[in-house]
Amino acid sequence: MPSPGRTFLSITDLHFNSCYDSALIEKLAGAEPDDWSGIFETASGFELSAPGTDTNYPLLKFLFSDMASFADVDFVLFSGDFLGHRLQEQYQAGTKDTSGTGFKLFIAKTVSFLAGKFQEAFPGKIIFPCMGNDDTLCGDYEITPLGEFLSLFAESWQPIMDLLSGPDQRSFAQTFPIGGYYTAMLPGMPNHRLIVLNNIFMSQKYRDGCGKKPGDPALAQLSWLEWIFYISRAQNEKVWLVFHEPMGINIYPALHGKSPKCADNVETFMKTKYGDALRKLLTRSSRMIEAAFCGHTHMDEFRILHDGNDIPLMYMHVTPSVSPVFGNNPAYQVFTLDPQGQVPADYITRMVNLSETLDPGQAVWKEAYRFSDAYRQTALNPETLTRVRNEIADNETIRNRYIEHYAVNAPKYSLINKENWQAFYDCIWDNTKEAFIDDYCPEH
Repeated sequence: MPSPGRTFLSITDLHFNSCYDSALIEKLAGAEPDDWSGIFETASGFELSAPGTDTNYPLLKFLFSDMASFADVDFVLFSGDFLGHRLQEQYQAGTKDTSGTGFKLFIAKTVSFLAGKFQEAFPGKIIFPCMGNDDTLCGDYEITPLGEFLSLFAESWQPIMDLLSGPDQRSFAQTFPIGGYYTAMLPGMPNHRLIVLNNIFMSQKYRDGCGKKPGDPALAQLSWLEWIFYISRAQNEKVWLVFHEPMGINIYPALHGKSPKCADNVETFMKTKYGDALRKLLTRSSRMIEAAFCGHTHMDEFRILHDGNDIPLMYMHVTPSVSPVFGNNPAYQVFTLDPQGQVPADYITRMVNLSETLDPGQAVWKEAYRFSDAYRQTALNPETLTRVRNEIADNETIRNRYIEHYAVNAPKYSLINKENWQAFYDCIWDNTKEAFIDDYCPEH
């Protein structure tokens, strides 16, 4: 159950596969989103998503049944990827409709269905959405600026954002349809601003495959961010950030790249020019920034932005995914604010262990761990997380806990182990390709 005091939820990478049962796709396409739950209940299978697959309806239903215990949270942060992988391919196979129009309508209904589920689970609460690389009509990493997906998502989500007041409503309505980014004040937290970025525009893999709009949406967004930081600084505000891809190193190719030369396998999530520009903005504004929340890796991890001289400036908390497509157990996190209700102070990770059973009647959501207990820290900030990082290197007990929790207690599929943990340790602190190469590659 929730801890005493003010709380919020962090959820990411739901990757809901509305096409998981091919026999239902045409029925869903012909029905209104309000009727989808009833159609899903007629599916031939009832098991939760297995490791290696995206979130199906049984897992979605099971997730919301557990989150109902936390309906009194102050707000919810969602750090990207509402939609499952390869939905268009599955939709076309199930309907034989390759026109494109039917798929757009199907995705609009999927988004509306999810918005309704969140509203039911958290009545009267704000669910702050962020875009991920699969949140698109065009293709992976192909979010179109001023595109149809951003417009239809904004339309479905606006009733939730209408719970905000004043300028906050206008920010979402004005800037989200343009680029999927916006700002708002955090509910019940005076002088605390939330900035939600769409950093898919900054990704190594991004391309505007469908819209081909003129200009550079990443640079336009960075200019907007600089202006928002200026406003916040002038008004003495504190800032929280949400964006999908964490800054720094993409660990998978570093470990499994094809080149025999270590340095050739190292890459950052963001293109260098955007990553450098964002890092400069965040460094310059770090005294205002209290936390940043990310997703994308599907794993339970964190990154630290520092000044280059071993002084930590801000942290990026990476929430593990609901989707078990990369083998991790489905999870989300419940954060507790400090006694003053101003900053994140602790969190618990909620998980369901898929290795025990896929039967939702037998499976249970449980607490995987509590940050303060697992890592022996009494606060959550750049300094305490730097101490955790140091203990990963120096304390075998803490290191083993980090290894265990990384894939949410699913060692069979986890990337990290007792032999390669050094790479993940370096990844926490090394935000640039050059820094990671200097630390990691001499031994590999």
